[in-house]
Amino acid sequence: MQASWTRPRRRSSNCGVNGPPGFQLVELMVVVAILGVLLASAVPSFTRHNSWNRLQGAGREFCSHLQVARQLAVARRAPHRVTVDPANGSHWIDRRLANGTWVRDPDEVYAPAGVTGVLANIGGVVPTGSILVLFEARGTVLDTDSPAVLRLIGTGGDTARVTLVRTGRATLRMSEMEES
Repeated sequence: MQASWTRPRRRSSNCGVNGPPGFQLVELMVVVAILGVLLASAVPSFTRHNSWNRLQGAGREFCSHLQVARQLAVARRAPHRVTVDPANGSHWIDRRLANGTWVRDPDEVYAPAGVTGVLANIGGVVPTGSILVLFEARGTVLDTDSPAVLRLIGTGGDTARVTLVRTGRATLRMSEMEES
């Protein structure tokens, strides 16, 4: 006896009714609506997280520039200072020459993304205008400048608190915006 094999017949599609398996238009619209709601609830969380990460990166970068200024002061046996523009959070490193004048060294201005301003307390005094932190030739912070506490304010209202002690050690602490 010979086995016969027959191919199943295709049914004609009647807008999904008794047709091939798949999504109907209404089901597809429901799935798209659910995805839209999930996306709308997730986007604010992503932007907040992105703002937090940008501020944290700016805080780490600022701490590393403080350490660079300290190392330059020791290596070149000349006082160095970090100057901060509190309005936009930009900062640069200066070196004091033998004649007492200050020159930018390196000749760069660092403007970290995600910082809208800087508040400071340098040795118990809240400075007006530019913020200056001086490193002596041996790498310590000037006695009148310690402890130095600088708060980098982020776009989301969060703060990165950089604390610099007399020995030149800088630490970073992040804090979220206090909601009222």
